[in-house]
Amino acid sequence: MKYDLLPSGKCPICKKILKIETDKYVGYKSKPVIIYKLERKVETKCPNCKELIVDKR
Repeated sequence: MKYDLLPSGKCPICKKILKIETDKYVGYKSKPVIIYKLERKVETKCPNCKELIVDKR
């Protein structure tokens, strides 16, 4: 099941911070990270709860 990343950059299940956004870059604290350029979304797995998380940009 896929879950949407919270606006704060946290996992909706375990509340671990997965996304760090600065003026220069956007970083994700997990691996693997799959980026779909045409659909403008990022998929990753939370390292704590192992759920699939989607970040729509």
